[in-house]
Amino acid sequence: KGDPILTVRKSDGTSQDILAEIHGVILAVYVKLGDHVDRLKSLMSIVNIDKLRVTVDVYEKDIGFVEVGQKAQIESIGFPGKKFSGEVVYISPQVEEESQAIKVRIDVDNSEHLLRLGMFVSAELIYGSDKKVMAVPQSAVQELNGEDIVFVMEEKNRFALREVTLGQSFGDYVEIKKGVQEDEQVVTQGSFNLKSEQAKGSFGDGHAH
Repeated sequence: KGDPILTVRKSDGTSQDILAEIHGVILAVYVKLGDHVDRLKSLMSIVNIDKLRVTVDVYEKDIGFVEVGQKAQIESIGFPGKKFSGEVVYISPQVEEESQAIKVRIDVDNSEHLLRLGMFVSAELIYGSDKKVMAVPQSAVQELNGEDIVFVMEEKNRFALREVTLGQSFGDYVEIKKGVQEDEQVVTQGSFNLKSEQAKGSFGDGHAH
């Protein structure tokens, strides 16, 4: 900011330096040597890349985990292993029809000027340690009559069916947002057999782990 970026020669023969109004880098130049210019003509485009804005797609089932102010880490294949710090600044109020995803904008610290405009990056959102998540193995979840279900142990060799609302997936695990109490023991092996017994109407005694 304040540095001379261009020199123009006035009609009276004197020269005048054009100073940058912001701190940044020159993105494009719209004039060449010898062009006539006036006050209304754009001479060049300058952008400040100390902080860049990244737009990412978040699926509808995961949007409940995202909030403005949330911290994020950005990675680019151009800089393997390096993480750039960011913060969520905007969550779109609508779902994109084509992708069925929601646009989320993240402001990213680029003070080292490593990231470039137009780069493809990946983002990892950071969840606060005070936010508890109940998760079970994917294999524990079955589908019955179009509903996601799990089985919980009520007493030895007796199980109860619970319809559940699922949240975000974490590798081999999936979040349960609703339907199971924190102190209940979810069947993690043999749930398919229990579902089969339920479908046959002989649900009751059984064995699972």
